[in-house]
Amino acid sequence: MKRSRLPLMALRSFETAGRHKSFSRAAEELYVSQAAISRQIRELETFLGRPLFLRLHRRVELTDAGHRLLGRLVRSFDDIHRVLSELTASPAQAVVRVSVEPSLAAVWLVPRLNRFRQLRPDIDVSLEVDPRPIEFRSDQPELALRFSAHATSWPRSEAERLASTVDSPVLSPALLAAGPPLEKPIDLRHYTLLHEENRQGWARWFQAAGVPAEAVPA
Repeated sequence: MKRSRLPLMALRSFETAGRHKSFSRAAEELYVSQAAISRQIRELETFLGRPLFLRLHRRVELTDAGHRLLGRLVRSFDDIHRVLSELTASPAQAVVRVSVEPSLAAVWLVPRLNRFRQLRPDIDVSLEVDPRPIEFRSDQPELALRFSAHATSWPRSEAERLASTVDSPVLSPALLAAGPPLEKPIDLRHYTLLHEENRQGWARWFQAAGVPAEAVPA
């Protein structure tokens, strides 16, 4: 069959009616009359030499041939729509998804985004603030920023160290004036120790400060 003979308008009408199993809803989607949909489908059935729908009382059902044709058409129209979207997309719409831990986003990344947008206006950065590990599946962000005390590589990813951090306790002068004296690192156990997701940072700091593990508050 020559491609020039393909009844493209009729195929589009059939695909829409087949998805909805309704001539009237197909007419609404394509902004034509129900009579136009019926005519296009009759012409397609004549072209193929077989029925595509069973006309029942107030409803229609696909025949075996209709089911077969509809499956191919839905995939084909989806592929066409995807390619057209890619070809018509503006470079300014390119999106890079970045997963970042909350504190790192607030203190380091967000203040730098405006400068990045000035340098690369063609890239739109979409932030996903999340402290959990990331596995880089197809439905996840392309980049991730994470604190890591030990790991330097992760499955299905390429890792690069951006910077080193220093853990240091901080305390308000008012709290220090009202609380127990701080003369040695171990004296911090008399205060409530604030942390983010876990206490590993405190455990590492006490260890580096020479505080015995058994003296570190649980």
